[in-house]
Amino acid sequence: MSEIEIEPKNILKTALFGGIGAIFIIIFFMSWTDIDPGEEGFVYRPYTGGIDTSENYSEGTYFIMPWNEMITYNVLQQSRNYESKVMEKNGMEIGIDVTINYNPMQGKTPNLHLKHGKAYENSFVDAKVRGVIKDVIGRYTYEEIYSTKREALETEMDNMFQAEFPENFITYNFCEIADVNLPENVKIAITEKETQKQRNQKAKELEEEQQYLANAEIKKAEGEKNAAILRAEGRAEEIRLVQQQLTRSPNYIELVKWKGYADGKGSPYGENNVFGAGTSVFKGIEDLANKESNRIKEMQNILQQIGVKSSKIKDGLKIFGKGMVFKEKKKITVPKLGDHRVCMSSFILSILIGAKTRIKNFETVYTSSPSFLKIMK
Repeated sequence: MSEIEIEPKNILKTALFGGIGAIFIIIFFMSWTDIDPGEEGFVYRPYTGGIDTSENYSEGTYFIMPWNEMITYNVLQQSRNYESKVMEKNGMEIGIDVTINYNPMQGKTPNLHLKHGKAYENSFVDAKVRGVIKDVIGRYTYEEIYSTKREALETEMDNMFQAEFPENFITYNFCEIADVNLPENVKIAITEKETQKQRNQKAKELEEEQQYLANAEIKKAEGEKNAAILRAEGRAEEIRLVQQQLTRSPNYIELVKWKGYADGKGSPYGENNVFGAGTSVFKGIEDLANKESNRIKEMQNILQQIGVKSSKIKDGLKIFGKGMVFKEKKKITVPKLGDHRVCMSSFILSILIGAKTRIKNFETVYTSSPSFLKIMK
């Protein structure tokens, strides 16, 4: 048989080392801690300084000593709803439903914990919100709260929350008045009043529109009146200038007659007749045949080009009236004659009937009338 020798000292040593090893293994596994998504953590060291405000931890897994504690806060946006019964400006009790949105200030959760603890919502947020609701609502009437001033109420609450939440390491996001509860008869009265106000506004706008249209008609009438006055004054000035011109030059009336013809109003010497009614006879002009050119013959040629018949008589020329001479398809060509009188006569005729005209050797006009073209313009 084999023999076993047991040494009490060895057993005790083995048990001691085994126990110490087990303790270290337990400590190692207990020293790991997790921070979930949306959370922020900081370490509480009970034996070496308490809350550590110098370092914050975001989501992940961290190793800390087992006698220390990782404290975590949800730093995502959170909403809380408050249903309160408060007194409005005139003393009526109304119900109001307010929602606020906030979150612990990131990087400042240790400070928040030191100031308010884990129950910061109960110790600070709830008390502050109820106080603000009571304070703000008490400045307005139930009618303003229910209908016209809701946005102003929210703005006023925003300003108060934004002033105090950051000082307590809380980020304030927004508030919203979700509902206002009034007695039913009061709601109906407010609705009827608002409806009537809208009707009054519509009636006022209609009245303003009608007033605007009336003013526009008045302005239009005044404009037409002023225009008529201006036209009358212009006509009077025109008559005055014509009279003045007639005083200076009796032949001006002839210019006015022929201007009317040029504007298509007919010949001043007869209806639809450029040279007058019937037949025109020019006597005592036989010497014109012996000038720079045979002026009688050349004028007959020009009249023939525009469709006007003529006949040479013993001591002159007979022209047969044919009515209005239209410029369409009419063209006058004056050959190179060297006769300034024929050139000027042809020029004036072309202006009167509007025919397209080509005059050769026109420079001869400048011999007797250097300013002829200037006068014609």
